Amino acid sequence: MAIVETEVVEAEDTEQDRVVRWRVEQLLDAGYDGESALVIGLDASIDLHHAVRLMERGCPRDTALRILF
Repeated sequence: MAIVETEVVEAEDTEQDRVVRWRVEQLLDAGYDGESALVIGLDASIDLHHAVRLMERGCPRDTALRILF
């Protein structure tokens, strides 16, 4: 049996990666669940501030998602 060595290479974060991560953090803080926060965070066409305001004003998450999509 041969031993196979693998090398793990860590990619550096790009500016886009950092922006998406920040967007997701803001959405989680606003009350979105992880999956919703990731989907919204990845979609640059969705206004983050609008998404956060919906939750801050008491809009149920499911309704907010219907409005945003």
